Amino acid sequence: MTTSDEARVWQAMGATAIAGGGALFLATIKLYGVAYADPSALSLGLAASFVMLAGVSGFLAGRVLHSISGGETHREALLWRLLAGVAVGAGAVAVTLAWKESQGKVPTLDHVAMGLAGSFMTMVGTLALLAQRVMHHVTEQRKAAKG
Repeated sequence: MTTSDEARVWQAMGATAIAGGGALFLATIKLYGVAYADPSALSLGLAASFVMLAGVSGFLAGRVLHSISGGETHREALLWRLLAGVAVGAGAVAVTLAWKESQGKVPTLDHVAMGLAGSFMTMVGTLALLAQRVMHHVTEQRKAAKG
């Protein structure tokens, strides 16, 4: 299998996992709502978040493989850095809010859910930034090898 073919496979698998996790997440919201965290809702939400995180990892691996075979464009690099910044920022806000609201008392299930959601979001941002940096270095090496 060529690098280009494998890149497409990983991107397709990643996108499928992201869509499946998103559908599970939306089903959880439809069943339990967003007003409070129920233990069952938290369990399904964590499962959905993990599936989406695995999908993001696969999709990003596909994008890195794509950059190996064809290079990265400047616009794509900007979009990945923007995604990383937004995801890390939003995740940090959620974790900070969960921590501040539970400060001095036993954290509720709502606080735990908010903290976990922020942690998953921060991880997506970190993965996006790491993938962008790898794509950048691969593209720079391609340019240097060409001349």
